[in-house]
Amino acid sequence: MRSVTARFLLTCLTGVSVLLTTGATPSDGICDPNEAAANLCFVSGGGFVVEAVTGPGGEFPVIDLNGNSVFSYLVTGPGVGGGSCSGVTAVSHLSMLVPNTCVAGGITILDAVPASRLLTGGGGDPSCGFGVGDMQNDVLKWDDGVGCNETKLFTMVIAGTVSAAPQPLAIKAGANCSVDTILGPACPNVVKYCPSNTNSTGQAAEIEFDGSFSIAANDFSLLGTGLPPSQ
Repeated sequence: MRSVTARFLLTCLTGVSVLLTTGATPSDGICDPNEAAANLCFVSGGGFVVEAVTGPGGEFPVIDLNGNSVFSYLVTGPGVGGGSCSGVTAVSHLSMLVPNTCVAGGITILDAVPASRLLTGGGGDPSCGFGVGDMQNDVLKWDDGVGCNETKLFTMVIAGTVSAAPQPLAIKAGANCSVDTILGPACPNVVKYCPSNTNSTGQAAEIEFDGSFSIAANDFSLLGTGLPPSQ
């Protein structure tokens, strides 16, 4: 995972200036797939390391100064750390799947580096069958790749606040696709509204939540705080 520690990475896109945060040390090419949920990273089948660039508090996607959602991935080839590139097929592109119900008013790409496009209408990404026939998701695709001995930052700015990180992210190397999940906020996010008045405790009662939004996990619960005793 890349998060803020000591320096800032300023990426200037056409018409949009985006402030991203990144770690103070370069990628060492190490990513434990068993810790992907915590690290927001994975190693593809071809040995490429994919790391999500997160905000100072671990936020993903990062919200820029204009209130737009910035998805960024740092992709590092296996040869960067001195490894062999023999038999390693370069990554031809990255694609990510975003639930279209999680973006108010539909997805609008404000800018991206490298060039990207939005694939909708259930057609998905035909290059690896990603999302094909799925009318509930949109595919966001970068039309560029990474060589074995390269490190490249893929960034996309989507208008507005996206309430969920993409479900999976696909890396295509040759004819093969490695589809892995980058975890993030659930869809939809829980939003507090209708603030309460102060009560006899001098506080305003609030309802908090705990657990996940997974029906299978069955661990969602509500908690009342700021309430009078026994009420």
